[in-house]
Amino acid sequence: MHYSNIINKIAVIGIGVKAAQCDDKRKFWDIIVNDLDCIQDFPLSRYIDTDDFNSIFKKSECSSDIPKGAYLNDIDQFDSQAFGITPTEACLTDPSQKIILKTAWDALQDAGYSKKRINGSRTGVFVGYNPTAPKFKELTSVLKPLYSDISYVGNMPSALAGRISYIFNLKGPSIVINTSRSSSLSTVKYACQSLINDECDLAIAGGINLNIFPDRKVNENNIGEGAGIIVLKKLCHAKIDGDYIYGVINDCKNENIIDESIEYYEVCSSDNKANEETAVVSLEESLAAVSQKKQYFALGFLNNWGDLGSSGGIFSLIKCLLILDNKIIPPCNVGFKNKITVSSPFYVTDTCIPRKLKNCAIQWFETTGKRLFFTLEEAPHYKVENDMLDIFTLSARNNRELKNLIRNILDDNNINKPFNDLCYSVNLCREHYKYRLAILCRNNKELKEKLNSVLTGSYFKHVFITGQPIQKCLANANDSQENNLLDICRTYIAGGNIKSGSCYSSEKRHFIPLPVIEENHTRCWIEPEAKCEVMFPDIPLSKLTWVNKREIKKEDNHIKYNSLLIFKNHDDKSLEWFSELRRQAKHIVEVDIGDHFEIINRDHYKVNDCKKSYELLFNELKKIEIDCIIHMMSLDAEPSDEDIGVLNKNLGVGLYSLFHIYKNIGNTRRIAFYILSSKTSKIINTDPVCPENAALCALGKSIMFESPNLLFKCIDIDSSFQFTNLLYEFNNNEEYIVAYRKMDRYIQELKAINQKEIKYDPTPAVRKNGTYLITGGLSDVGLKIAEFLSVNYQVNIIVLGRRSFPLKNRWSEINRDEKYYNIIKRLINIEINGSYIYYYQSDIRDQVDLIKIKNIIQQKHGKINGIFNCASHSKSERINQMDFTDFSDSISTKIHGTWLIDNIAQDNMLDFFVCFSSMFSITGGIGESAYIVANNYIDAYSQYRNGIAGKTISINWPTWESTEAYKKREEQSAKVDLFYPISDDIAMQSLRYCLQTNLTNAAVGKINFNSNTFKLANYLPFKFSKDILNLNPLNHDHRLMPKNEVLINPENISKTIERIWLSELGMHELILDEDFFSLGGDSLIIFNIANKINEEIGYSIKIQDIFEYPTINKLSKYINDNYLRSSAIPSIKTANDNEYYPLTKPQLNLFVSYKLNPLSTMYNLNTAITMTGDLDVIKLEKAFNQLIYRHEILRTSFHIVNNEITQKVHSNFTFNINRYQISKSNIDKFIRDNIKPFKLEEPLLLRVHLAELDKNEWLLLYDMHHIISDGISSEIFITDLMKIYNNDLLSQLKIQYKDYAVWQKGIYEMNVLHEQEKYWLNMFESGVPKVNCNNNGKGKIITYHFDILNETVQQIKEFIRQHAMSLSNFLLAGYAVLYSQWIKEQDFVIGLPVSGRPNSTLNNVMGMFVNVLPLRIEIDYEKTITEYLDEMQKRVIYSISNQDYYTYDLFARLNIPTKGDESIMYHTTFSVQNWKKENNMLTGLNIKKHQINKNELQNDIMIHIDDSNNGIRVGIEYRDSFLINHSFCDFEKDYLTLLYDIMRFSDCKMGKYLTQTERNK
Repeated sequence: MHYSNIINKIAVIGIGVKAAQCDDKRKFWDIIVNDLDCIQDFPLSRYIDTDDFNSIFKKSECSSDIPKGAYLNDIDQFDSQAFGITPTEACLTDPSQKIILKTAWDALQDAGYSKKRINGSRTGVFVGYNPTAPKFKELTSVLKPLYSDISYVGNMPSALAGRISYIFNLKGPSIVINTSRSSSLSTVKYACQSLINDECDLAIAGGINLNIFPDRKVNENNIGEGAGIIVLKKLCHAKIDGDYIYGVINDCKNENIIDESIEYYEVCSSDNKANEETAVVSLEESLAAVSQKKQYFALGFLNNWGDLGSSGGIFSLIKCLLILDNKIIPPCNVGFKNKITVSSPFYVTDTCIPRKLKNCAIQWFETTGKRLFFTLEEAPHYKVENDMLDIFTLSARNNRELKNLIRNILDDNNINKPFNDLCYSVNLCREHYKYRLAILCRNNKELKEKLNSVLTGSYFKHVFITGQPIQKCLANANDSQENNLLDICRTYIAGGNIKSGSCYSSEKRHFIPLPVIEENHTRCWIEPEAKCEVMFPDIPLSKLTWVNKREIKKEDNHIKYNSLLIFKNHDDKSLEWFSELRRQAKHIVEVDIGDHFEIINRDHYKVNDCKKSYELLFNELKKIEIDCIIHMMSLDAEPSDEDIGVLNKNLGVGLYSLFHIYKNIGNTRRIAFYILSSKTSKIINTDPVCPENAALCALGKSIMFESPNLLFKCIDIDSSFQFTNLLYEFNNNEEYIVAYRKMDRYIQELKAINQKEIKYDPTPAVRKNGTYLITGGLSDVGLKIAEFLSVNYQVNIIVLGRRSFPLKNRWSEINRDEKYYNIIKRLINIEINGSYIYYYQSDIRDQVDLIKIKNIIQQKHGKINGIFNCASHSKSERINQMDFTDFSDSISTKIHGTWLIDNIAQDNMLDFFVCFSSMFSITGGIGESAYIVANNYIDAYSQYRNGIAGKTISINWPTWESTEAYKKREEQSAKVDLFYPISDDIAMQSLRYCLQTNLTNAAVGKINFNSNTFKLANYLPFKFSKDILNLNPLNHDHRLMPKNEVLINPENISKTIERIWLSELGMHELILDEDFFSLGGDSLIIFNIANKINEEIGYSIKIQDIFEYPTINKLSKYINDNYLRSSAIPSIKTANDNEYYPLTKPQLNLFVSYKLNPLSTMYNLNTAITMTGDLDVIKLEKAFNQLIYRHEILRTSFHIVNNEITQKVHSNFTFNINRYQISKSNIDKFIRDNIKPFKLEEPLLLRVHLAELDKNEWLLLYDMHHIISDGISSEIFITDLMKIYNNDLLSQLKIQYKDYAVWQKGIYEMNVLHEQEKYWLNMFESGVPKVNCNNNGKGKIITYHFDILNETVQQIKEFIRQHAMSLSNFLLAGYAVLYSQWIKEQDFVIGLPVSGRPNSTLNNVMGMFVNVLPLRIEIDYEKTITEYLDEMQKRVIYSISNQDYYTYDLFARLNIPTKGDESIMYHTTFSVQNWKKENNMLTGLNIKKHQINKNELQNDIMIHIDDSNNGIRVGIEYRDSFLINHSFCDFEKDYLTLLYDIMRFSDCKMGKYLTQTERNK
């Protein structure tokens, strides 16, 4: 065929492509231009399905045997709803049909055809397909023989084209073509003929190559899989319709088409690479006959995807179309390139070459001699009209999809194409969904600005969006066109359509393809039935077992505690032991169970199970230094068979009792705690089990992690237990829990389950048409269980949940944006799969409610065959943060709910009762106390029930990857959790395996030997068995942390601390017993030291620990003795890339202040310096640009998005220094004129002004907002700037400020600052002291500085060395006395700014970190000056230790009003800056700081102390109206005199020398 006549030329107007690592034409083109190799290992996502197939058909190979190739990764994924196919039919349909259908739809959308526009059209469908063995059809016939009528059409190769025609209601030819490997190119030939012969108006042509279940014999040439589709139309029609044309098919022959005007040849061949070489030789010979040109014609091969089989031709054609469209010749690496010599007419490029081709050609060559030759020419050009006012619309299924679509469109190059054509394309040539956006604008720039405004939430004028108030009266009253378009916008948002006549009646428009919304893909695959062999050998099972381990006899077993508190039981054995304890111990307090609290005598009490009773008890005991508690109250507890009252009684004397004890003793002292109980677990086969006692021991397990000062041990005993055994356990704390049975001692081990020893029943445990109940059924896990049952079995599913839920007859009415839509969608799919589902609202903790539900179930459904108990309701909080109501409520769902649901269903003779437990039940952990307790109960309940009521299984699950819980803690899970998370498929296979075996308990999952939990193995409440330890790949070079030792020995700890001290104190050597403060230590230095010790040694020490143990020897011994755990506060990590990030607490307050007073310059941080010398202005400007790039906070802006205040880091920015010429006399005016308010929504929040004063004299003024910087950051700013200017190297920043912001938000969400909050609330428990002053915020601002003489400085340093005090605390103590005399109050608050940098990785990071601590000071003139100084130092250090809790949160808790950022809690601040300044000099310049006078002040009095190498400089800034009756002019004299008096009279009472009266004398 020759299409030289324009009537017969064929335009390509749409492209759809799916291949390995790409699912659209943009990614396809990226792979080509970057010359990427897509050959990889067989995808893991297809392993299980392939192995299932091989197993069913008895094939020996497995997925790991399959050679590498360019395989599609997600052939099981499909959006059945988008194409109106039922999920069942979709699962039974060959993936080839689903993939080609999806690819055809992509091509149609790319061509501008919506489903409505294509419906009923004369469109032909031509699909090339060379099917392999019908393996999927075989699979459906074996696994789903009853569905043969549905699966028949879905597995017919001849139905590929028909399926597309049927789905879109197309009326043209529908043909599947199989010409072997040339199939896909042959479809293009036949489609062109059909268009020319007027058999159709539009044609879809392409092909697919897919090997669903490849084997080891697969093609050695690296098999490639994929589908490609193009949309074709006559060129004359495409031009009339304004279609986007990628290229024009000009000719198609079965022989070489040789023309000197063809500039690019694409060669594609079948079978192997040798054929390509043969094809090139043939072309060279043909070209030599018509052209003498050498190295002129570009040559290309498509080898990125290996051997694409029957789809190779269409892929090559699409490549050529994109070459014409993008005007680039891409690189091509081919094995025989060296054979293309300089004498060849061809050349092959290694890089991309920009080149506008007018035409190109494709040659298909087969060894059989068959050839296909296509020539293509570039698309015709059309005239672009000027930009006119127009509407741009987009739509999606929800807001999230809409924003993703906007981002994709902004990233697409076509967004820069003619504006009015873009509007036409989105308005009339694509699908329209419920959630809509309409924008009225005039050009591309305005369009992009308004699209970005939608992403930020700061909507511009004439932007309409679903869910936002409809704008009114925005048009110009005299502009009828604008009014008309605004009306169309409102109509569209309300659900109407835009008609071509209303907007485009006269103008000629052209379609431009833009990204569309993505389908909601889900797994659509035929699942195998239960198998008779072990189903998941790569997913190990394990369980806690009891191992006999005898005592190691010691001669010195004795009671090593001085004061014992014993909660007694009154059985004979307990009384016998109590008597013996009383005989041996120095002091014993005994507590019995009673009806109420009662004092028998000072060493004997009675309590009941109420919170108040225990509070009264410990109030009586508060003066006794208890160092050991023994709890025996639960020893005689019996299982609560049919009486829930017995269950509550057991909880009262056991679990609840321990909870109340812990809440009252706290964790401040080191106390040994021994729980003596019984029946906690089935140690030997004949053991009864009392699950409530297991819960008691689990609480001890949780407290042990959260309060390391408390030593916990649980001892499960029987009647053979002797007092000597008790003494042994007192002196042996190797294990958390031990058990004694018949004089034998047992410990717990986590042991791998040998699946060969498990009895496996091939009969499915789930009955067809059976009835199964799921508690917690609307949770992620509950719904997965229901879906598992519906896919594998036809059953009736009863779901119980606590929340109200729409009735089934209303499900079809729920729209996509409503609360339960996604859940209902899943429930409907469950019923489509052949099961029936019923939801009943019920609280399973309510016995009366459950009985009602039971009666309804019996009447409607009859017998229940099995129960899946998935209900859970627990708070993730530390036990010391929970009150009793929270705790009991959190555990009740699993404890009371499990007991009740089992007892109410006992008449049903259940086939099984499955309890869903957690890995936390085994390992314990921090912040999950209630969850751990509840899951330990159900683990024990499973053992209890198995002995009396039939098959019961408790499964300890790791995290499921699909759950919201995993998504929230994914990074933490990988580092902390002992077991790797598992997929839903693995979870369901594991569940089915457990149901069909004799297992009663199993932990599912692989152990993460790299996790922090495994590294602390010897601190866990169990041991690892040898068979598990042998699985550790690091077994030979990895040591567990030994019990009662630290990771590094004490000597190394001392060396580490010594090194840190030397570094921070700036010393070369020190004595290990020398006091930190005598060495010149400071409260700011101490903070850095604590951070570095925590990071390097891995222990969570506090600043007060250094205060309490101020020498290296004392501190290292303290760490070694007491700290055996890592901090509960996680380290700061790099945050995930997002568009917006949260603000930190200080930033939030500054943003609110800005909104209240946007014109204020109070929070401008400005610095002015004069420079003399040869300044390189261009180099300085480049240094500023590099500095802004280095610190992300400098290119950050602030926005309100979805009602949340956020910050955005900008990757692109423009910065220039503002340059001036001024006289020296105008410097102050120049500074005042250029300090202006910032708009926080607009980056950059930094201005730099450079004024030339004279020849080689300059003034540099830089101004930034406090929300991006603080005092230390200002030092970092100037230091980094000068280093960059001087060409000095800067170390790379590991962390940026946004990472800190995300970390801080996580810390607050984790609620780990409870103790810090408590510290501050206690400080102001008696109220906030008031200061009587003139606090109107007005008055002239006075600034004054003076230097303390060096002689005085040396006296001060000697004094603080002798008194082990820091310089900053000494200077603060002096100012506090002076301030007290000014305000005539002895109880007041001073604001103490602190760095707020909790980690040394932040030391070089710019940002707003500072926190101002409200330091309450109470001056007692009856105390000595030394006592006052000691108290001041202690108060400061303890306050700094609790600085992570933000002060303005405290103001909110105390209901303290603020005025902007200014609090009435304190009127003065005192700051000491001892930042280690480097030699901040610019090469060739002399620099001097210029004083800037402020117009606004954050507090009434602000004291700044600068401690530098040059001495101590004191500055004061104050409002002259603050204290009307006092003059500040004598501040220097008064302050220095007071410091002298403190040093001279330190042993005297304060009242004798430091009162105003005495000092005046």
